[in-house]
Amino acid sequence: GDFKLARSYTCEPAEIKPCDVLLMECTYGQPRYAFPNRDEIEERLIAFVTDALSDECVPLVLAYSLGKAQEAMAILAKAGLSAAVHSAVATMAAAYEAAGVNLGAYALYDESAYDGTYPLVWPPNAKRPRSVGGRGIRSVMLSGWGLTSGARYRYGVDDVIPLSDHADFPALLRYIEIAAPRKVLLVHGGRDFVWRLRRLGIDAEYLEEHPQLSLF
Repeated sequence: GDFKLARSYTCEPAEIKPCDVLLMECTYGQPRYAFPNRDEIEERLIAFVTDALSDECVPLVLAYSLGKAQEAMAILAKAGLSAAVHSAVATMAAAYEAAGVNLGAYALYDESAYDGTYPLVWPPNAKRPRSVGGRGIRSVMLSGWGLTSGARYRYGVDDVIPLSDHADFPALLRYIEIAAPRKVLLVHGGRDFVWRLRRLGIDAEYLEEHPQLSLF
């Protein structure tokens, strides 16, 4: 399934064990998806939030309610920034805290009480607030697809930061290298990752209902 090897404040990195057959997803199975290092990603998120606040704008951080939202909360908390969160994010956050994960100080978003002086963490598919007390909204999407051209316009945001719950291209290769399987079976991702692995001498196959035969 989905995994990543990079540093995280809210989950352990994937454990890699040697295996004979490896079944894996390859969401970011193209070389262009090599994410910046974690320090750079954190600095970009903190800078986005602090710059918005200094301009008297509301920083709206868009992140999936399970996983990425809690990671964003932890990053902000380590920078001394508390957040107001959507109810869907708060529900998941409570489960994280019950499991012993520290997400820092945050509050459930209350439209009547929120004054716009601290960031909002919000699911991308939820209705976005338009303004708060005359303050405009400045939005950022957290997604590995931020490395794709035009991502900012596709998501309708001011910026996209490539923070992802998935392994990037180098991490996919690293996992395979360490696991050292004799066969790699791929699902959910670009089929061209198969050919990239075969060029490296790795026996790889993309699983599908009607597979296309290969002559080499």
